[in-house]
Amino acid sequence: MGIKAQSRLIKGAPDYEEGLWTPTLGVMSGTDGVHTYDTQVGEYVRLGKLVWVKCTVDLGSFDGSMSGSAVVKGLPFVNTPGGTPFAISTIQNVTLNTGAGYSMYVALVRSSQSDIALREVGSDLNESALTQADFSSASAMVISGVYATP
Repeated sequence: MGIKAQSRLIKGAPDYEEGLWTPTLGVMSGTDGVHTYDTQVGEYVRLGKLVWVKCTVDLGSFDGSMSGSAVVKGLPFVNTPGGTPFAISTIQNVTLNTGAGYSMYVALVRSSQSDIALREVGSDLNESALTQADFSSASAMVISGVYATP
């Protein structure tokens, strides 16, 4: 049986769902700011308790009044409660202001939350939350990965 045939069987399963969601740039707590977007689209596939998501966030204008640890809001389902944050992927096609010594971005879905925490990591540096200083009107990112629901 080929991949296409298997895909059709799964798609017909009673616990299969797919759809769209609208990602927005904000913060965990603090001031989200009012941004405009050139591209702002998300898609998901849920199979049982697992959810695959992909989103593209491309800012048209960035509101510098944003303050706090950056997140992408609007995930279609809440992450499983308890435990540590669920790393869904690295962030790709990034146009952000990288902090000195940082070389990679990571996306985490926090326990019992429906947002994606945005972090930067680097060699011999502690992981750090992205903040207002990391964004501009030219910022863009693509995030994809899998997380679990209750």
